[in-house]
Amino acid sequence: MVVIDQDSEDTSLISTYYVNNYPITIDFYVRIAGIAAPELAAGAHFQFADPPGGDLGSFRVKTFYPVFLFFLGTEYIDINNDDLSVPYFSTDYTSGSQNFININSEEPTVYASLTIEQTPEESSFLLREASGTQAKTVGLARISLSGYQSTNTYGVQIVFSDGYASQTPQFLLKHEEIDTYIPFTVLFGSESIENGKMTVWDNLVYGSSNTKILSVTGIDQSYAQTCVSGEYSDTIYVTITPLDSNVIAQ
Repeated sequence: MVVIDQDSEDTSLISTYYVNNYPITIDFYVRIAGIAAPELAAGAHFQFADPPGGDLGSFRVKTFYPVFLFFLGTEYIDINNDDLSVPYFSTDYTSGSQNFININSEEPTVYASLTIEQTPEESSFLLREASGTQAKTVGLARISLSGYQSTNTYGVQIVFSDGYASQTPQFLLKHEEIDTYIPFTVLFGSESIENGKMTVWDNLVYGSSNTKILSVTGIDQSYAQTCVSGEYSDTIYVTITPLDSNVIAQ
């Protein structure tokens, strides 16, 4: 700290042995009249007037440096009013200041939103359409990424859970009136999904082009024919967990 004080020609600062981090920034403080010690004005802010009276004029910075271990040499740096090296005052954008702006960083938060789209034709199907290895499309899963836009790819963990608390890898279709169930398998794209098990959906890109077809398959038609006739349905809960620290699931 350099104290500009008309009552003293110069002010001793800090031992040179403590100055070991470079470069050194020198802050200028103006002494307030009526205050005996400059440090009592800590926290006060001053701004020089706009030109033509806005410069510091001529002044000298006095520095000491060690010579032969014991002796201190003296160096004077003259700053003249007409010197191009005269320091100027501007808004402080350094770290810790109230105006700090880190121009090297951007808001990285990405928001991932999952939607399940279903056409009227996909909302119901005949059991035989999904029996054995046949697959019946029942919807489209879409993950949209918004927020911070980049060319990076992201990933999420996704879990499908059976609404009737199936205790097996398969999901359960329940009769509309009685407790009769028909097991089935969910296809997520071409991947067979197990109830309650995590799978990864990666290579997600910014926007809404991330889609996978949802299908039903694996129904045992021989068993289904022994069940009570009627309508069967299931509710499947889907949760996603981002794999990237800057992605938030919505």
